[in-house]
Amino acid sequence: MPKVSEEYKAERRAEIAAAALRCFARKGFQATSMAEIIAETGLSAGAIYGHYASKDDLVVDCARYFLGNRVNDLARLKDQRPLPQPGQVAAMFIAGFGEDLGDFGILVQVWGEAVSNPKVAELIGSVLTQTRTVYEDYLAEWFRAKGTLNEQECVAKGIAFAPVIVSLCQGYMVQGTVLPDFDGEAYLATLLDLRFD
Repeated sequence: MPKVSEEYKAERRAEIAAAALRCFARKGFQATSMAEIIAETGLSAGAIYGHYASKDDLVVDCARYFLGNRVNDLARLKDQRPLPQPGQVAAMFIAGFGEDLGDFGILVQVWGEAVSNPKVAELIGSVLTQTRTVYEDYLAEWFRAKGTLNEQECVAKGIAFAPVIVSLCQGYMVQGTVLPDFDGEAYLATLLDLRFD
């Protein structure tokens, strides 16, 4: 039997993850069964379980992929010149999730699952820590580029502002999911106007 390449395995996992996300968007994470995910993929149960032992494993892999993409995007921005404004960076972070997921409700569900699922909680905690650290580095670089603070002040301000920016991004996603009258455009416009001094 020919050996399956790592590239093929990654493509198949991405295909399965995309099908799972469609199911989660329709029915919610808790209400979606593995049988429904299997039907959505059009693959055999063996093909799915060859990649994922459980729905939890599938959710963790989906979250790792999408959150990892955003962390990588943020890390690349800090080398851009001129540096984008902090509000622009947050808006790009939000837009990236919107493009990947199409529905922030999926992400909000995964955050909710972290409350009762230690495996998901560990992953979300790890990714949020990475996200905050990347924002800390970016913001320290932002303050350095302004040239008005010493190194210690730049690092301290980066550490102080990073959790606030992460929360602003999460706030957009939560409100966009649960508030029918949420004005995402106004939120982003205000975010772009925020001053980080």
